[in-house]
Amino acid sequence: MKKLAISVAMFIASNGFSQMTETKKLASGKMVNWKIVMNIKNNTDTSTYFYYGYQNAKYTHITDIGALCTESKQELIDISNALKTLASKENGVQIELKVNKYSFRLYDFSNNIYIEDEEGKYTYTSKKQAIKLADDFLLNAKFLRND
Repeated sequence: MKKLAISVAMFIASNGFSQMTETKKLASGKMVNWKIVMNIKNNTDTSTYFYYGYQNAKYTHITDIGALCTESKQELIDISNALKTLASKENGVQIELKVNKYSFRLYDFSNNIYIEDEEGKYTYTSKKQAIKLADDFLLNAKFLRND
């Protein structure tokens, strides 16, 4: 009985250490904090995702991170298209676009595009910067899986 207990304990311990997770960054932004990452468990691709993190513009004295995150190639393309659509609008126009749980807004009093996550955390970027972001996102959407 003692040998059986020791054998079971050794088997459980050896299985616990046989799990290996590797993370590879496939693409990342140069001007803004976004990346596409692949997580690999036991030499098998388990997930690839896009992450764009930003400081919530509502707060300046505390760190409060908002994010756009998706595993869907089509959703990243839709986010890119929303940014390009808003960036192409003339000044003085107010418009809001929703892509799943994310909102993209252009206000009539601003030339900035506001990006908001599902928790209400937001950031903003100029129209010129939004076009660059959208182009980067579209160029790298190939790393994500189709739905």
